[in-house]
Amino acid sequence: MKIKVKSLNIQEAFNNIGDAIENIDPAEWPQDIDRFIDLDTYEDLDLDRIIKKVQGTGILFGYKSEELGKNTGKVKSLTTKSKIELPFNWQSSYMAVWDTPKGVNVIKGSKSKDLAATTKIAKEATENTGRSSFVIVGAYPVGQPRLCASIEYKPSANTKLAEFTFIW
Repeated sequence: MKIKVKSLNIQEAFNNIGDAIENIDPAEWPQDIDRFIDLDTYEDLDLDRIIKKVQGTGILFGYKSEELGKNTGKVKSLTTKSKIELPFNWQSSYMAVWDTPKGVNVIKGSKSKDLAATTKIAKEATENTGRSSFVIVGAYPVGQPRLCASIEYKPSANTKLAEFTFIW
C-alpha cells in the first residue's frame, strides 16, 4: 500500500495518517500504526530499490516525496519559554525508552531508582508490544519542568505544504 499526506514535516504527517487511511479496509493497514521508519534519516539510499523491497511487508515506512515550499513570512518560528527558578538540583533515575538507546519516548511508569523494577517494566512492555526497549540512566531537575523552551515552526499563509509518502 502507498498513501500520500501533505504536511509541514514527516512527524506531523505521521500523526495525521489516520485521516488518510480511514477509507482503507483495516485488514490492509500497516501491522503497527503507532510507529514508522523515516527513510529520509538515512543517507545515500536507492529509494526506488528500498520501496520495492519494503512494499508489502506491513511495516510502515515514510519519506518526503515533495519539498516544503519557501516560507516568505517575516516571522518563521514561535518561541515559548517556561519559567524556571535557578539554581535547582538534579535527580538521577533509571528509565526505559522505546526503539533505541538514544530514544526519547519513555515507557509509561518506568522511571525508578530501582534498576530491577525498571528492567521488569521494559521487559513486559517489549513482550506485550513487540517493540524493542532500552533501560537508560536519566536525570531531571527536582521540582522544575524539563522543558525550558519550545520553538515551533510558523509557516507563512502561502507556504506550500510538503508531501510525504507512506508505504507498507
